[in-house]
Amino acid sequence: MKKFCLFLGTVLSVFLLSGCGQGNIEMLDFVDVNFRGLDTRGTASYSVDYERLHNYLIENDKELEFESQNVYYDDQQLEEMLGISLDKSSDLSNGDSVTLTLDIDSSKVKNLVGGDKEFVVEGLDEAKKLTTEELKSIWL
Repeated sequence: MKKFCLFLGTVLSVFLLSGCGQGNIEMLDFVDVNFRGLDTRGTASYSVDYERLHNYLIENDKELEFESQNVYYDDQQLEEMLGISLDKSSDLSNGDSVTLTLDIDSSKVKNLVGGDKEFVVEGLDEAKKLTTEELKSIWL
């Protein structure tokens, strides 16, 4: 009987713990980092894809859990609850790493999860050296 109770307690604990955090939404999945410019002089910027977030919530039958349950928040107000930063955003080269940090104001929204995500810089154009004749043709 003692072994059965121990087994049942273990199974129940695993079942209860496996349900913890299933309502959390990884907000990093909805933030994109874009790179522009020339290699060695590139820039990075980020954007939050709210349309993708809304589609995810609908498709997975989830809701954002706000501190105030009777209040509706639009995308701009939600963005104010997010603290997003890049560790480097200029003078970038192809192959560099950029870390995006996303902090969530958990006092206002309960089930969003932030964190850090590393991106490798790619797609920056290579600088082209112009000859004197090519420069003259551009300016004349």
